[in-house]
Amino acid sequence: MPPTLSSKAELRKRALVMREQERQGAFSAGRPWGQSHLKQLDSFLQEQFRSADPSEADRFSQKCSWAGYYAIGSELNLIEAAQQRSWWMPHALPDGTLNWYPWNADIHHWPRDQRNLPVPPSSCQPRTYSPASDGPWIVLAPCLAADSQGFRLGYGGGYYDRFLSQFGENVLAVTCVPEVCFWKNQTLPHEAHDQPVDIVVTEHDVHVVDTHRLKRKLSLFNC
Repeated sequence: MPPTLSSKAELRKRALVMREQERQGAFSAGRPWGQSHLKQLDSFLQEQFRSADPSEADRFSQKCSWAGYYAIGSELNLIEAAQQRSWWMPHALPDGTLNWYPWNADIHHWPRDQRNLPVPPSSCQPRTYSPASDGPWIVLAPCLAADSQGFRLGYGGGYYDRFLSQFGENVLAVTCVPEVCFWKNQTLPHEAHDQPVDIVVTEHDVHVVDTHRLKRKLSLFNC
């Protein structure tokens, strides 16, 4: 049977509590919230890229285009952990799709929508992702929890599922979660329209969903 909305809603509540507890624990211990996830992902990508060009491996992830998200609440703050990268930020459109705009320091001062997410001013024109002109991106999709099959427990909007259903073959899709929100031995409820990511990253490890699919995705980056 497909999962009911109420079952997903209950899981969201549980995952949100667990994530907030982990965030508070990290802050109490003086640990940046998200930095260790970026380090895990960087180390993994450098290892993969090293076989292609050892001289470029340490800089490859910096040269890639990264599609991130603006962290609100207890979300992992990946942007603050690595601002020196070429970040693209999402802008949700009324039709349920995503446009993108480049990260800059002024974003903190932009107006906010009802979810407290920044809204691009008219002077900053978002653009639609195009594989032909933009090339491959490393897309960091937000979520509350993820499982070993790459399925995410999102917030119910479906924006990233729609984006990945259209462009998933042209990007490397990654999600980062606290270890307590990673369902290693269970499967999150999911439906036909849910799109799995390629990699799940925790503060301790990187979990590849499908090695053959990952190899095909890495070839997009000339690896």
